[in-house]
Amino acid sequence: MIDGKTCIAIYGLSPQEVVNKILYYSDEKRYSDICKNVYKNYKIKVDFDKEEKVLRKFIDSLR
Repeated sequence: MIDGKTCIAIYGLSPQEVVNKILYYSDEKRYSDICKNVYKNYKIKVDFDKEEKVLRKFIDSLR
């Protein structure tokens, strides 16, 4: 997770800083950019077909 790119990190911020950050990323373009980045990152890192093959091989080895 990358603050401002794939998430909005608020840990350690004051309540006012959290409000300011949420308002900043409430902008339609900024919010859309973060959503697109999250989706792109997900598509790169998650491959259920590959995971299924690995799990199937493991399960088959138990027989």
